[in-house]
Amino acid sequence: MKNNKVVLIITILMLIVIGLSSGYIIYKKNELKNYKTFIDKDIHKNIDPIPGKSPDEKLVVVLPADDNKIDNKDKPDGKIIKVNKDEPKEPVKSSNKPVKKGDKVAYLTFDDGPSVGITPQILDILKKNNIKGTFFVIGKNIAPNKDIFLREKNEGHAIANHTYDHNVDFIYKAPKNLVDEFKQGENTIKEFYPDYKAKIVRFPGGSKNRPKEYREAVRNAGYKYIDWNCLTKDAEGSHVPVDQLDSNVKKNFSHQKDLIILMHDSDEKDTTVEYLPQLIKFLQDDGYVFKTLN
Repeated sequence: MKNNKVVLIITILMLIVIGLSSGYIIYKKNELKNYKTFIDKDIHKNIDPIPGKSPDEKLVVVLPADDNKIDNKDKPDGKIIKVNKDEPKEPVKSSNKPVKKGDKVAYLTFDDGPSVGITPQILDILKKNNIKGTFFVIGKNIAPNKDIFLREKNEGHAIANHTYDHNVDFIYKAPKNLVDEFKQGENTIKEFYPDYKAKIVRFPGGSKNRPKEYREAVRNAGYKYIDWNCLTKDAEGSHVPVDQLDSNVKKNFSHQKDLIILMHDSDEKDTTVEYLPQLIKFLQDDGYVFKTLN
């Protein structure tokens, strides 16, 4: 009798174990089926591009190396990877795509051109990287470099006003002189660009340390003046070394959400041309998209 009870108890325990095991196996199979359905449904779905990256880069869930061995630790955990169409090594960042909330935006601005020696080289670099810049032109430089000016316009860069003559001794004798210089610069731009409607200007030397009467006069004349919050200091000499330009940028770079960088495309700024690709890569690596001022 005692042996029969032992056999009965063992049999019952074995049935319980078999039942639990079968239930667990069915559960895991259903779980795997659901997981695969989730992946098949969403893995190729277009999701918003990563800010500052190519529109061809998508966000996808990381798949386990072997989805036949899925357990709790192998399920998607929110980790993100990048998938590039055709696996480009260095996707081109376009300045034409819309800026989304949270994007860091860099504005590459160039003062004092156009010039025959420097501006075309800068335009070549921007074109190669599919980036648009903002050129604060000096009015008197347009006619002798008409073809270069028209290239800036035709390639989609923003044209802005940096006075007609840039003669600071005259300009800052009176607020009216500054306004007249902007008006003359604007009229000269329109001679070669009749549809020009922008009202963006930049004070020679910047507006920050100018008496408020100058800023008020410019605003009252209908202009919008824009300075900068980062600069290469390439205006401090004809051939400022590239490593010094880089150091100057890094000194006033703090991952600003809106980064306006001052450079110059006047004659003898050859090191600015040399440094520009390095600067673009630095900003791209930090997640910036590029736009023009308007």
